[in-house]
Amino acid sequence: AARLTLLAEALAPWPVQAAAGLRDPASWYASVYGYALSRRPQPPWAQVREAALAAERGAAALAADVAQAFPGPAFWTTAAYRADPSSVHKRLAGPGPGGRLQAARKRVNASLSGPAMGALMEMRARGEPVDREALRDLRRAAPIRREGPWRPWSEDDLRRLDRRWRDEIKAIRAQGLRIATAPGEMRPRGQPAKPSTEAAAQGGRT
Repeated sequence: AARLTLLAEALAPWPVQAAAGLRDPASWYASVYGYALSRRPQPPWAQVREAALAAERGAAALAADVAQAFPGPAFWTTAAYRADPSSVHKRLAGPGPGGRLQAARKRVNASLSGPAMGALMEMRARGEPVDREALRDLRRAAPIRREGPWRPWSEDDLRRLDRRWRDEIKAIRAQGLRIATAPGEMRPRGQPAKPSTEAAAQGGRT
C-alpha cells in the first residue's frame, strides 16, 4: 500500500486509470512456485501449500490498496480475459482514436508440465545446477501440450481455494469496485450449470 501511494504521488500531475488482471489462487501459487523453482532452490512444495491454504491476505486486500492509491480502478479475472479478451480491451481503451490500447508482442516463460516439474524438483533436491539449457531439455522431454500442466493440489484443496476465490471477488464488489468475471466463474466448483430456459424446454439439452 505504501509503495502504491508513493507511485500515485509521483504520477499526480497526470490522469491515471489503474487496471489489473487478477488470477485465482490455485493457478497463481502453482505458477509462481514453478517459476521460482526454475530460477533457484525453493522450500518444498508441501510447505508452500500449507502457507497458501492458510493465507489470509488475497485479491480483495490488493484491490483495496490499489483503490486507495488510484480511485476508480478496473479489474478482471484471467478467466474473464480468456473468455472474452475484447471486453477487457474495451475497459482499457481511452476516449478518442488516440486512446486505443495496443498490446506489444513479448516472450513469456512457458510453464512446465507435470512430469517436467517432478524432474525439476528432483534436480533441485540433488543440488544439480539448473540453467536455460536444462529447462529447455525438460520442456522438450515432457511438453505441456502432451503431458498437461502441473497439478499440485488435491480436489479438497481446489474446493477450498475456489471458495476463497469467489469470496474474494464478492469482497471486491462489496467495496464498490468493478471486476469482470467469466461466465460460470462464480459457480461453486463441480456444480453443473443451470440449463437455460430454451434448453429446459427442449428436455434439458445444453
